[in-house]
Amino acid sequence: MLQATELLAPVYSSVWPEKPLERATVVCEGPSALRASPADLHAAALDGPIVAVNRAIAFSDVLPIDCWATTDDPRNLWEWAQPHLHDEAKLLTVEDKVIVWSKLLPDFSRLYAWHPSAMDAEGLQDEHGLHPLVPSLFPVLAWLLHVGVREVKLLGVDMRGSSSPFLDDYSDDADEGYQIRWAVEREMLAHTARFYRARGARITRWDRSKRSPS
Repeated sequence: MLQATELLAPVYSSVWPEKPLERATVVCEGPSALRASPADLHAAALDGPIVAVNRAIAFSDVLPIDCWATTDDPRNLWEWAQPHLHDEAKLLTVEDKVIVWSKLLPDFSRLYAWHPSAMDAEGLQDEHGLHPLVPSLFPVLAWLLHVGVREVKLLGVDMRGSSSPFLDDYSDDADEGYQIRWAVEREMLAHTARFYRARGARITRWDRSKRSPS
């Protein structure tokens, strides 16, 4: 796991998203990002704000993170994220988690919210008959388009392996559950890319994220 040293100050968070910017980078916690050098991550990122999803906030001593996005209950990651979370970074959640965030934040003006949604496809219900929430990446992509971003670069969106490289139980081999999850997410990403193109925008995925683990 990355250990935070000196956090890099966000570059765009003082003006964005209120001032629309056309390019943004989204970094996720896939192994390609964790195993890359800081120079390679900087070279891969676009000029524009950088959004870190979930545990990818740990890259804040490598990349200047302008926004941290997590759509699960923030208490699951809040304590873990504190050493990596710059006090000027914006925050993105979904609307049904705002009440929880309001109890965590001294400065509520940093927080932005998007609509919550669930994957209601047949066969995806849990033992209680509930559908899983759409993974955090997809509300992030919808929100970015909404605030005027026209080009998004995805780093660390590998969709492979089991668990997270930031956790002790990570494996480069995907078990059956993760194979299903990644298949669903790949399909969702293809749909989202088409949605972007229909609106004159585009999503590109870092080539390293598409390679087999080394």
